[in-house]
Amino acid sequence: MSFRSEDVVPAGRGAFLQAFLLSCVCLGGWFLPAISHAACTWVNISTKQPARARTFDFNYTLPATIAIPRDAPAGTVIASSSQTLSGQPAGLKCSNPTVNFVASGSQTMTSTDAIFMESGIYGVEFRLTKTYNVTQFTPEKLKWNTAENTINDRIFEQNNLQYTLELVKTVAYPAGGDITPVTLKQTSLDGTPYANFALTNKVSVVPQTCLVTTPNVAVNLTPPAGLPVNTFKGIGSTSEPVPFTIGVNCFGVAAKVYMTLTDQQTPTNTSSVLNLTSTSTVKGLGIQVLYAGNVVKFGPDSSVAGNTNQFAVFTSDGSLPTATDINLSARYIQTGAIVTPGKIANGIATFTMSYQ
Repeated sequence: MSFRSEDVVPAGRGAFLQAFLLSCVCLGGWFLPAISHAACTWVNISTKQPARARTFDFNYTLPATIAIPRDAPAGTVIASSSQTLSGQPAGLKCSNPTVNFVASGSQTMTSTDAIFMESGIYGVEFRLTKTYNVTQFTPEKLKWNTAENTINDRIFEQNNLQYTLELVKTVAYPAGGDITPVTLKQTSLDGTPYANFALTNKVSVVPQTCLVTTPNVAVNLTPPAGLPVNTFKGIGSTSEPVPFTIGVNCFGVAAKVYMTLTDQQTPTNTSSVLNLTSTSTVKGLGIQVLYAGNVVKFGPDSSVAGNTNQFAVFTSDGSLPTATDINLSARYIQTGAIVTPGKIANGIATFTMSYQ
């Protein structure tokens, strides 16, 4: 009985944007001193009196090591941290009827209430999302990176606003790597610094992968002298099981590892009997596979979680490479009223791993 498996994980590097600052110095003769008033100033929310200039600082810590589920679809959140400020006495009072909210930093795309930012790792991006914890209209309900009409002298503050920083898997097979502490976003209102968002710790991102060390397994179910026909006494009777092992070496798999066996001869087979190949000369027999003493049923060739007749084989914490032997056994089972002897009684099954 032969087994096969494939594991292709493309790698790549994300692109980085760089900002360049151009400046101009102009010299001239006599100038009158310029008089200007800031469009936004810090005030006490309750008294409306001037307050000390400040910024709202959101500092996030994510797990030091994050394993990316290989079978999770693009868009899956692999890490998350939220912060909410309350009881903040100060806010920015802006006099312009249109307040320009600017979020600076490396970014790859924008949406109404979320910003995606590059992490430096191919297929993994940061997402910063803003939500509102109160039902009434909040003063700071602005869109990311847009100018929005507002009432004169509105005070913008951060009370009851929740900001969530997420790491998101954005492609099927992302790369791995380290993310160092970084200021992700610096925001301003009409040029006045307003809020900062930073990752404060180093994060190692590890894509889940398993290398099958025994991709093809041949199991001989008959002794050297052959298997007597009288071994089988009727439908459902079996030969003695023959043990075999599938070797798997996993890295970054902080999850349960599941397996599905598929009947190559009949891929739609979901029974517990593997059909003999069309070239087999023996008739009236099938093959059963056992794991932990239990008969395994066959299922579709898919790694999707919850696949038909998928079964758990081991659990890994993902911290170190894990070499694991999956111990199974196989045996013949009588399926017909009469067993026709012959020299060939082969079956072929494939196996698919799933990490959940």
